[in-house]
Amino acid sequence: MVPYWEPVVVESNHRTEQFFLDVLEEVKLMYHIHPQKVLVTGFGLGATEAFSLAALYPDQFQAVAAIASSPLRDKLINRLMEVRLMGNQKFREMPPVLLVRGENDTSWTMDRLNQDKALLEKQGVKTEVKQIPGMGSEHNFQANAFILNWFDSKVSDTLFAQAHA
Repeated sequence: MVPYWEPVVVESNHRTEQFFLDVLEEVKLMYHIHPQKVLVTGFGLGATEAFSLAALYPDQFQAVAAIASSPLRDKLINRLMEVRLMGNQKFREMPPVLLVRGENDTSWTMDRLNQDKALLEKQGVKTEVKQIPGMGSEHNFQANAFILNWFDSKVSDTLFAQAHA
């Protein structure tokens, strides 16, 4: 699932994230998607949207990938943390997070993404950072391939653990 950027609960306080959840349910039914094989990803400003959806609805997604942007924009992440804390939700419930940047991306440095990784891990979120060689701030198929392989490994680990529990 790839949401477009629109600040949902985080800034606007109107619940447009329900639109994404409705689409997700429709797609799962139409394409017979296993409920434990759902990745939410966002590119650029959509990275914050994807992260927000996974943070607010961790039971709906098995992983989140943020591409070419930090999902932890100051005002947005502060509001999101406030909403989650008021609802007594813990970040450790959040699915694994992958932060992706292009080697030639001038907007988001590895330092910034590593700071975000440290913040998320401090909250108990399993987080990885990946830099894609040759990629700038644009999205490309090389990033897609890496993200899908990463996601498959996360889902395989989870399904294996559940099958042997």
